[in-house]
Amino acid sequence: MSKKHKKGNDQIRIVLPITPFLDMSFQLMFFFVLTFRPQAQEGQISMFLPKPPGTTSVAPPPPPVEEPLEPKEEYTIKVRSGGGEIVSISFVDGAGATEVGKQPRDLYDKLKSMAAPKGAKKPTIKIEAMKDLVYGRLVQLMDVCIKAGYDSVGVTELPNTAEAPMN
Repeated sequence: MSKKHKKGNDQIRIVLPITPFLDMSFQLMFFFVLTFRPQAQEGQISMFLPKPPGTTSVAPPPPPVEEPLEPKEEYTIKVRSGGGEIVSISFVDGAGATEVGKQPRDLYDKLKSMAAPKGAKKPTIKIEAMKDLVYGRLVQLMDVCIKAGYDSVGVTELPNTAEAPMN
């Protein structure tokens, strides 16, 4: 009693149902296309930061200006800080330094009181702040300047108290 083995083509045939996979992939793609919501650009601040000491500029020099530039008036706001918070705000213009106060609202009142006539070009504002000032306070001061109507606001570092007199 021996078993007989059949020799020949006893291969198992595997069939993959491709159609349901394609249907499901198109349904998923359709779902993701319909539910995709691109986010608006978050918090963009347009400003120039000072170069770190000892670095050289890699940007090419600006093209030469053909027409003469008007003399640009610039106001400087000196911000002294202690422990990251604002201790004093001083306003410096052609007449000298003036103590404004300790709150951004005081600076806003000062800038609003110096309103330029309609259509006149507003001067540039340079904020000189100490290194330990919290960035949130610096951005708050920049916002105050922009709300007061001054579009050109720059930031630079204020030298240490021992090195920098107020005037």
